[in-house]
Amino acid sequence: ARRSAARRAGPRPRADMGNSDSRAEFHGLVQAMTEEELAVDSPLWAAFFELQLDDPALFKAIQPDHVRRMLEEHPERLQTLLLKALRRMQDAVEEQLPSPAACRQALNAVRLFTRVLPFVLERAEDGLVDGMLWDPACHDEVTSLGQAIVSCVGRLLFLPGFTLAKSVPHPEPVPPPLCLAAGRRPGLRRASSMSGYEDEDTDTAEEESPPDMAQLVQRELLWFHGVGSLGFEPTDGPDGPAKDVVPDGSLNRNRLEVLRLLLVCQSAILFVPPNKCKPEDNKWIRAISLVDSSGGGIPFARELLCSLLNVVCTFDPVGWGVPYGSSLRSGKGETDFLDVCLHNLLVLLEVNSWSNIFCKLVEEVRSPLPFKLLFDHIVALLEAVPRAKMALLPGSVRPFASYQEVLVLLWKLLDCNKAFMTFVLDECDVTRVVGPICYFMWTGRKNASDVGLLHICTFLILLLSGERSFGVGLNRPYAQDLPLQGAPKMHQPNFGDLMVVVFHKIIVDGTPRLHSLFNCYMTVLSNISPYIKGWDKVSAMRLLSLFNRFSGRRFLSAAENNNQYIFFLLDVFNNAIQYQYEGNAPLVYGLCVEDQMVRRLVQLEFEDVVLTSPRQAESNGVGHGGPAGSDGAKTSEVEPAQPHFQPTREWFESWKSRLATGALVRMLDTLVPKVSALCTKEGGPPPEHELLQFIRNSTMVGLLPVPHPIVIRRYQPNHYTTIWFTTYTWGVIFLRNQDASIWDANKIRLFTINVIPNS
Repeated sequence: ARRSAARRAGPRPRADMGNSDSRAEFHGLVQAMTEEELAVDSPLWAAFFELQLDDPALFKAIQPDHVRRMLEEHPERLQTLLLKALRRMQDAVEEQLPSPAACRQALNAVRLFTRVLPFVLERAEDGLVDGMLWDPACHDEVTSLGQAIVSCVGRLLFLPGFTLAKSVPHPEPVPPPLCLAAGRRPGLRRASSMSGYEDEDTDTAEEESPPDMAQLVQRELLWFHGVGSLGFEPTDGPDGPAKDVVPDGSLNRNRLEVLRLLLVCQSAILFVPPNKCKPEDNKWIRAISLVDSSGGGIPFARELLCSLLNVVCTFDPVGWGVPYGSSLRSGKGETDFLDVCLHNLLVLLEVNSWSNIFCKLVEEVRSPLPFKLLFDHIVALLEAVPRAKMALLPGSVRPFASYQEVLVLLWKLLDCNKAFMTFVLDECDVTRVVGPICYFMWTGRKNASDVGLLHICTFLILLLSGERSFGVGLNRPYAQDLPLQGAPKMHQPNFGDLMVVVFHKIIVDGTPRLHSLFNCYMTVLSNISPYIKGWDKVSAMRLLSLFNRFSGRRFLSAAENNNQYIFFLLDVFNNAIQYQYEGNAPLVYGLCVEDQMVRRLVQLEFEDVVLTSPRQAESNGVGHGGPAGSDGAKTSEVEPAQPHFQPTREWFESWKSRLATGALVRMLDTLVPKVSALCTKEGGPPPEHELLQFIRNSTMVGLLPVPHPIVIRRYQPNHYTTIWFTTYTWGVIFLRNQDASIWDANKIRLFTINVIPNS
C-alpha cells in the first residue's frame, strides 16, 4: 500500500519546486492520504509541509469531502495528519530563532489546520471528534491535541523571525496575575504556591488595587506602539516593533495566517443551534480565553490583546489626507489584517464574565492615555464611512468596510470597562459617536440586510443614554453635515434633534423588521429629554407626530403593550415643560396647537378602544389598511396586531389610570386661551417668533405640580441579548470571510443564510 501511494504521489517534492509543480504534488499527496493507507513514519507525511503553497492552492487541493470522508472512514489518518502538523508548529516555537525552512513548515501547518479544522468542528459534539481533540490518551500525550494547538498558536504569534523582528529575544509567556487566574475580582490578594493558586484566609485577605495592564505587558513583544506601551519609551533598536509604524510586511502576513487559525479554532459555535448556544461551554473558547485556579488561557494573552487593539488604532482609513491617498498607502493585505484582528477581538471578548482573561485585561486598562487613543481611532474609523460618501471626487476616499465590527468592539469596550465609558462621556465629545451611528441608522432603515446593523446602533445609543453625561453632551450644535438623503433642514439643531429626526424616520419609513426596536427608541428619548435644553421646531413636530401616531385608538388596541410608547412620550413632554421650559417654546407651542390630541387621550374610554380595535374593524368590514380612527394612522404601518389579543376593561384600566397627563393639561389650560386670544385679536395673528417669545416669557411657576423625579432606564443584559450578540458577531465574521471560503454555509446552524439573487 505504501509503494502504491508513493507511485501515485510521485517522488518526494523539493522545497524549491515551482508553484504549479507544488500544486500538482500536493494534490497527489491529498489523494494518497484519502485513498491509500500510509504508515505513521512514511516520508509522504513530511512532504505536506515542505511545499510552497499559498492559501488558495491549499484550499483548492483539500476539499471538504476529503476531510469528511477521512473523518468518517479513516479517522486515524486524519489524527496522524493533525499530529504531524502540530509537531511542525512545535518545532518552530521551540527554536530560539527558527530557520526559514522551519518557518515555512510551520506556516504550511497553520494553513493545513485552518483548512481542515472547520470541517472537523462540524461534528464537534461527536464523541469521536471530541476524543480526538480533547482526550490526551488518544495520542499518548500529557496535553490534549486541542490544548496543544492553542498553546502553539499563542507562541507563534510572538515568535522572533516569524511574527516578531529577529532582534527580539525569544520570549517566555508570563502567567496571568494571581487574582485573574483564580477567577476573582481584583482587590482580594491571593497567595501562590508551587502547586497553583490558593486563597488566603478570609480574615487576613487585604484589599489591593491590581496594577495597570501596561505595567505587566512585555512591551518589546507588541506589534505596534499604543495600548500597553503608552507612557513608556519605545523599545530601542532598529527593528524594535514599538518604533515601527509599518513593520515588515512578511510579519503581518504570518500574523494574519496564525490569527485566522485562532479564529477557526473558536468557530465550533457556528454549528450549534441558537437554543443551545453557550460560548462559555465551548472547549476551544475555554482553552483560549477562560482561566481558573490552575491557570489556563492562550500564552501571551496580555500581549495579544494589546497588539490586536493597536492594529485597530494604527489603521488609517483616510491615507495621507489627500484625495486617493488611502489607495496609494495601503492595499487589500492591510485591510485583511485589520479584519482578522477585529474578528478575533470580538470573539475573545464574547464571554463577558470573570473567568474570561481578556475581559479582565480590558478592565485592567485605567489610564486616560489608552482610553483617548482607543476612542479617537474608533471614531475615526466610523467617521470614514460618511466621509467617503461626501467626497467630491469619486472614489477619492476609500470606503471603510469593517464598521460593523468596530461598532461591536466599541460596545464590548464600553460594556467590559466602566471606566472607559466614564472617560468617553466626561472627557470626550460623545457626539462624534452619535453622528456616524445616526448615519448608519438613516441609510440602513429600509434594507433587510442592515437589520443587524440597526440593532447594534440602537443598543449602543441605549447603553449610553442611561448616563446623564450623554444627555448633556447632546446639546452640542449639529452642523447638519451628514449625508442624510431627504433629511429636513433645521434652524439651530443639536444632536438630540438629530436623534429625534432619525428615530421618527425609522418608525414611519423603515422596514417592518425594526418594530421590536421602537421601545428602545422611545426609551432613549425619555432618558435624554430632561437634559436637552431645547428641541428644534422640526424635531418638536416629529415628537408630536409620534404622539399622534401612538395615541391612536386603533393602534392602542392592536397589541397588549402598544400603550408603553405613550408613557415614554409623556415623559418627554413632562421633562421638557418641567425642567427645560424656557428653551422648549417650539414644543410648547406645538402642544398648544394640537391640544385636542392630548385631551382626546385624557378622555379616552374603554368603549372607544373596543370599537376601533383591529378585529372589531375587520368584523365591520374595515381592513388593516383602512382608516384607523381620528389619527388616520394605519396599524400595519406601525406595528402588526398581536395574535389572539382582545382588549379587556382590566387591561385598559391598568394603563389608563397611570397616564401622567396632569402637568400637560394644566399647562394647556393656562396657555391655550392666551395663545388663542393673541391669534384672534384685531390685525391678524402675530408672527410665529412673537408667539414663541410670548411662551418663553410666560412663567409656569406655581401652576405646574412639583417636578417629578428624573427616571433613567438603563440597559440590562439578558440571555436573549447575549445570544443575539453572539449570532450577530459570527454572522458578520462569516459574511466578511467569503473570499477565503473557510466554512461551509450549508452546515451552519447558528443562523440562517439567505442568498439574494442579483437583479
